Amino acid sequence: MNRLCYTLFAALVLAVLPACSSTETGNPGSGSKLTFQTKSVSPGSVMVGDATSELDVGAVWLSLNSVTLSPCDGGTPGALLGDWVVDAAANPTTAVVVPAGSYCGLELVVGPAPSLPASAPAALQGQSALVVGKRRDGVVFRVQSSATTSIALGNNGYPLVLPHSALLVVDVATLLGNVGIAGFTPNAANEVDIEITHYRDPTQKFEANLAKAITLHDDVNGNLRLDPNELQPIAYP
Repeated sequence: MNRLCYTLFAALVLAVLPACSSTETGNPGSGSKLTFQTKSVSPGSVMVGDATSELDVGAVWLSLNSVTLSPCDGGTPGALLGDWVVDAAANPTTAVVVPAGSYCGLELVVGPAPSLPASAPAALQGQSALVVGKRRDGVVFRVQSSATTSIALGNNGYPLVLPHSALLVVDVATLLGNVGIAGFTPNAANEVDIEITHYRDPTQKFEANLAKAITLHDDVNGNLRLDPNELQPIAYP
């Protein structure tokens, strides 16, 4: 496997089915699947689940206040899901069911959740995003943000037709690349906590990165992984 093309993924599986607007778990049926994953375009520097990388990412928690598809005919955007907390580096099977159709954009709003599921860490309370991992030198790092960020994905104004299976891909290298995690001195517990109160500039870089770290891809073979022939996004910030 070529690591530059086949990156390590962790997926959140959603399903998009015609003429409905509800959530489900388990087998999403015959609709178009929308899968939320992580990847890295720079695996030697930042990677998910790889201790040989400079930054080994273990969790990418996101609190989604809403996920919305905008129709091209000027109609009212359809909200797919709200108040949804997910670790994109894990493998849950939550599904969303929405009307079929052609759209001109997909918007994700990331913001603090009013409440957390039992699976979420306490550190995510009041936060919109939390990335946890370990540096190559063994120092544990946490980067978190409480800002609300709107992430709009589109195709240069052209209609976006969801394929049978699509991938929402979070690039952890883009997300963490210029935050400077390697340069922080750890505390007595051998940990580094980067948040707005003590590290405003790195936290604001992290927040700006989040708005451009997610792209939408056609999962051509439906295997819920980003393969070499699927690297070109069909929607982007």
